[in-house]
Amino acid sequence: MEDKKTDKWLLPDSLLIDGGITDSLGLNGIKALERTPKRVINMVVGDFGSQGPPSIKDCIPKGVEIDSLVSLAIIGTPLCGPWKMENGKIAVESACKAMVAALDVPMERGPSGDNHYVVRVDASKYLE
Repeated sequence: MEDKKTDKWLLPDSLLIDGGITDSLGLNGIKALERTPKRVINMVVGDFGSQGPPSIKDCIPKGVEIDSLVSLAIIGTPLCGPWKMENGKIAVESACKAMVAALDVPMERGPSGDNHYVVRVDASKYLE
């Protein structure tokens, strides 16, 4: 990274942020980023539920400015958890293959309009 004379933190071009309870996408942290445009990728394992993917106005915290939102769902992974630990390895492997395949999947327009896109990838095709 180039050494710049500034009292601001030098941040990478991409950040991986995990959400929480009050900020489900973990976006409050990007308020400090001075760079624009900001593209946010909201990834879920499983589908978005009966209401579909969140719209930009519903999931972007007040004061956060973004250029676009891509909502990515990896569906069809085997269920994992305390009583299905044996599914962990194949779930991760199928999800990884589905993510590679997602690069070739066309995006749909999301519910928010122009700057919101949705991608659904079925990981069950990659189960071995």
